Formats: sequence, C-alpha cells, structure tokens
Amino acid sequence: MAIEVNNHARISKLDSIVANQIAAGEVIERPANVIKELVENSLDAKANNIRIEVKNYGIDLIHIKDDGVGIHKNDLPLAMSEHATSKISKINDLNSLSSFGFRGEALSSIASVSNFKLISKNINSDKAYEISNELQIYAASHNQGTSLIIENLFYNTPARKRFLKSEKTENQHILDIVNRIILSNFSVGFTFINNSKQIYRFNKADIQDIKDQRIKKILGSQFLNNSKYFESFDGDIKLSGWIGNTDINYSNSDKQYVFLNNRIVKDKLLSSAIKSIYQDKIPKGRYPSFVIFIDIDPKLVDVNVHPSKYEVRFQNSYYIYSIIRQKLITVLDECDQKDNIISSSIIENNLINHNIKEKNSRADLFKNISENQSNNNKYNYSVLDKLNTSHSSFKANKSNKSYNLFEIENKHVEKSLLSNHEESYFGEIIEQIDNKFLLTKNSDNKLFILNISNAYAYYVYLQIMNKINLNQKLSNFNLIVFPKVIISNKLILKFENQNVKDALDNLGFEFEIYNNVFILKKIPDELKYADIDILLDILYKFLENHIVDASIFKQDIIHNFVFKLASIAFGRLCNNYSITEQTKMITSLGDKVIKNKDVKSINKFKFYSELNASILMQINLLAHDDV
Repeated sequence: MAIEVNNHARISKLDSIVANQIAAGEVIERPANVIKELVENSLDAKANNIRIEVKNYGIDLIHIKDDGVGIHKNDLPLAMSEHATSKISKINDLNSLSSFGFRGEALSSIASVSNFKLISKNINSDKAYEISNELQIYAASHNQGTSLIIENLFYNTPARKRFLKSEKTENQHILDIVNRIILSNFSVGFTFINNSKQIYRFNKADIQDIKDQRIKKILGSQFLNNSKYFESFDGDIKLSGWIGNTDINYSNSDKQYVFLNNRIVKDKLLSSAIKSIYQDKIPKGRYPSFVIFIDIDPKLVDVNVHPSKYEVRFQNSYYIYSIIRQKLITVLDECDQKDNIISSSIIENNLINHNIKEKNSRADLFKNISENQSNNNKYNYSVLDKLNTSHSSFKANKSNKSYNLFEIENKHVEKSLLSNHEESYFGEIIEQIDNKFLLTKNSDNKLFILNISNAYAYYVYLQIMNKINLNQKLSNFNLIVFPKVIISNKLILKFENQNVKDALDNLGFEFEIYNNVFILKKIPDELKYADIDILLDILYKFLENHIVDASIFKQDIIHNFVFKLASIAFGRLCNNYSITEQTKMITSLGDKVIKNKDVKSINKFKFYSELNASILMQINLLAHDDV
C-alpha cells in the first residue's frame, strides 16, 4: 500500500519572529511575568532605585525605569536579539549563577508580542540612546540607567490575550510579583504606580527599622506584631527573615514568601520544610505567614531548570531540608513564647460568654462579634467547628460537606465600596467567608448568612426568567473552544426539531450537528462561567426526558430547565466575584424577598438564612459543653 507524503510536513527552521513568540509563551504567561523579567534586568544592572508603572493591568502599558549602569549604545541591538546576554559567556558560568537573568531571551520575547521601546544611558557615556521594534537607534534624553516601555502587550497574539483572566485577577498577580520583588530587595528603593495611582514608594531599607516598615506596609501590622525576625548561619547556608507565630493564620497562602539568594522561587522542597513546622499547630485548612531568605553558595543550587526561573534543584536536597526545618522549629517555638501573644480567652469572653442573658439582643451579640474582629483576636476554632456541625443545614451546592460559617478573617470590606448602594433587605456585607458565604447586617440589626453560589444561581435565574417573560432573546457568549460530543440518532432528531431550535436559540444557545457530532458554539451570556460539561449534560437530559412538541417549553417545564441551568452558573466565577457585584446582587435579591414574590423559587434555591438569637445563643451552650 502506498503511503501518501504530505509535502507540507517537511522540517524547516522557524523564523526569528515565530521562535520569539514561542519563547514568549514560555517566559511571559501574563503581564506580571513581563514585570518580573524587566525588573530583574534592572536589579542585575545594579540599580539603586526602580520605578514600576502599569496601566490597564499591563496590557496598555508597562514602564520600568531604573538608575543602573545602563546599556552601551553598540549593545542595544544585541539586547533586543535572542540568546544575547551579559550575564554568562561559557557553560561553566551556569554552575555558579549570581544574576537573576542569564538566558538572554526575555527582551526579544517581550518585544515580539508588544510595541517595545528601550532608552538607556550607559554609566560611561554622556548621551542616551533609544531603540524600538524596528531596531533603529536614535539619540534620546535620559538620566543614567534604562527605561523599558511596553505598550499593547499581546496585540499580535490574540489567543494569548484571550486566555488572560479578569482585570482584578491580573492586577492581583501584578501586585503579588511586585510585593515579592520589593520584599526580596531591601537594598533597592521602589516606586509602584498602577493606573496613575501611587501604590508604594519605598526608600532603600538599610537598617532594621526601615525593613520592618516595608514588611508592615506589605503584610500588615498584624503580621509584624506577631512575628519574629531571625538570622542563622550553618556552614554554607544562611537563614533569615520573619516568621509568624501560630496565633495568626489565614484562609490562603498569599502571605508566604520564600527567597533563595534573593531570587523568587516556588519550590516544593522549601515549602514542605517550612510548612511542616506548623503541622498540628494551626487549624486544618488555615495557612501560616512568613518571609524567609535562604542564602546559599550558588554552586550548590541549579536555577536553570525552567524558563520562568521559579524552580530550582539542590545538590543535596535532604541536607537543605533538614537544616531549614530544624532552625525554623527553634525560631517558631521562641516566637510562640513571646509575651504579646493574644490569649484565646478573649474570644471566649466576647463571643462565648457563659453569662449571656436572654435580654441580650441580636445587636448586642453582633457587637461582641464585631469588637472581637476589630481587636484581631484569636478565634477558638474548636468551639466554632462544633457550632458548624450542629447547624448542618448550611450546606454549599447540596453537597455533604459543611463549611465553618464563622471562620472569619480580618479582611474587612471597605464600606466606601458599598456607599453608593441603597440598603436592601439584607443590608451591608460585613464579611466574605472563604469565598463561599456572605455575612450581612441590615439597619434593623438583623444578621444574615448567604450562600454565594446559591444566591448567584437565583440571581441568574431571575435574569433569565425576566427576559423569557418579556419575550426577549438572551444574549450569546461565544465559546473559544467548541465542545464536540457524539450523540444518538434519537437525540439528533430532537435537536433538529424546529420547536427545539427556536426555543434554544431564544435562550442563547447556538449549535451545529455534523455526522452525529453535536458542536456547541454559543451559550447564554448568563452562563459564561458555568462548567460546560455539566451544562451539556443538563441540556441532553432535558431533551431525553421530554417529548418534543409545541408544549416542551411551556411555563412549568421551562422554569425547571432554567432552574437547573442557573444552579451551575457560578462555576469559575468563584474567586473573581467582586464585592461591588456581590452588593448589587444582594440588593436585587433583597428586593425580591421584600416583595415576597415567587416564594417557591426562593425556597428552592435556599440561598440565605437569618441568624436569629436562638441560633446564636447555642454558641453559649456549645461553649459550656466544651468546657
């Protein structure tokens, strides 16, 4: 049998533009990575001060300016080309890297996916020069040092741009990388500006008090007041930093910073060594806080593991692990013995008072909770977990897993975000709990707990049903990747029925069927965060369980169908649902509750419960049992 040869499948060398864009995919996943690469160049240039400015989460502008040694005029074209660097020259240099950059691909990669401009004045020159994507050199005006101006990032790689997350998420990634850079380089002054607003301005921190102020600004006074600074030398390893005591812990790990030779690293070995010392000392599901510097002979560690340079490899992993763990155990024990540890008895006196009398109102109970939060007191999690177990009716998404509704962090909602909204039945958001629940209080001092996922489902349900009742067609959301599923002939006939086609079209669905393959192209805009696999399953089962005729989308059937669709609407929105949008949602839902319409649907979604005095008083009983 003859084998057909595709003439287009011959091996060929990629041109430099395509190669650089591929390299960019490895190095710069998002705008935060661009900032990291460029600032590390500034640090390698011995800058004393670095200015970071971004606009529109780095898509419109990233501007890094430093006062380092600058780049020689004749080296400017080389700086823009791939695999060109001043950091290494021979293979042995990789065995003892002390610079942040060394691969020589960052600038060329970034320039290949943006409008790029570099202006630099070398320390030995009296003139500054500029180069851009066209690789033409022009005279320019600039103090000693370098400016890198990145505009229209990913303009020519729309696929990469589409896969960026929301503005809030990308800004959080930028803030995280800026925090890590600032914390790992106390000998450098930093200014950070986001959308024309100055976020940070730090002078060089060359004494301990100034270092403490930098720590306080980024991690907060609670961490600084409940942590211990330490330094330790052991042969080739120096450990230093701040380690938080077991009294403060958080619902996520965003206050954990580890630096190896001042390099930002995310290493499983180091993380394991540090986290293991907190084992059984903090509640399950909570995370400790620390800022730890590890200085080690560069010959003992390989940083040339991944293009992002986050990963490292040690010559003797067990030795490193043991040294770090043993020292930090000692430091943590000393830290926990400090006199300023807050006693857990405060929470028991405030929240779990054995002498609470029946005349205490809900407002009094809420005041106790609020005062406890504002004083940054330690919560008695064992007692509150008992409360959670006793009230198993509070479930998320009908699962069997209950959540601790009172595991509240000290990240208060800024009331300025809520000031523009008229108070609803549910009042103001007091706390967001583990991205699953909202605690609210209204002007009548009533407390409510809202299941965010269920509330959002009901919110979407109302939006869809309102459009259906007004005979309005739902807006589409275009899927980037079209799901393709082989379906039965029976199901094909139902999808091709004109009644079904018209109804699904009005609901915002668009699909094609080709050779028994169902291809979904568009979904309702209200369901853009839903899990597509679950959505398809709901769609298939709905058609399988109903006879296709003119009555398939009558009122009671469509209500049930939309209910099932709305129940999965929250999906990927979980960690990106802003306080402003949450406030808008609960205001709308509060109006619905007040009008007391569609009680059946409200009860079906089970999205809220009032925390009345009888529930809160059981805290007292549980506390008594615990004693």
